[in-house]
Amino acid sequence: MTIKDLLNNQLALLILKIFFMFALGLFVIFAGIVIRQIQLMVRTLNGSLGAWIKSVGWIFLLLTLFAFFLGLIIL
Repeated sequence: MTIKDLLNNQLALLILKIFFMFALGLFVIFAGIVIRQIQLMVRTLNGSLGAWIKSVGWIFLLLTLFAFFLGLIIL
């Protein structure tokens, strides 16, 4: 393996890592939008399911943040 091959390999891995972090960042933004939509929906529809749906939305956001920071650490 030559140095040129090694540099090309590292560059490809760096581009792949940047792509994955960008995708995870978009996923976190999507989770934030989901939280906003849940808040609007619960305000519009009154029912007993509102608290449960809010909880699921916040858990979803926390899991996406966990995945993002895990990606920062691992990648």
